[in-house]
Amino acid sequence: MNFNKRLLTMAAAAVLAAGFAHAGARFDNPVSIDTVIRGASGALGSARNSPDGVQYIACVYHAFGLPEAQCVARNAAGLTRSCLTSNPAHLAAIAAINDDKSITFTWDESGLCTGVHIFADSRIAPKR
Repeated sequence: MNFNKRLLTMAAAAVLAAGFAHAGARFDNPVSIDTVIRGASGALGSARNSPDGVQYIACVYHAFGLPEAQCVARNAAGLTRSCLTSNPAHLAAIAAINDDKSITFTWDESGLCTGVHIFADSRIAPKR
């Protein structure tokens, strides 16, 4: 499966896990990490509001010298994965992240990001 299909599959799975949209619909999107396809996803609000106090997901943009970013995720079991990127398209997506977004990122065997997907949906829980 190529990268775009894997990325879209992860993002779609997060949306479909919540069911179909209804007025006022909401869904939880906890942090998940797939080590086989090397991908992680989760909503900022869902991770922040999680009862386990373990999971998180973030992307940090560094603009010291060469612009780059790091995305990192830890699931409820404590498994952590991260990747680095200086890809201009990834950096633009990361710069658009706010409190009500969901993040999906994938990486290669050397730890470089191969994709970053930022997802906005009114059903995603905001941080409390």
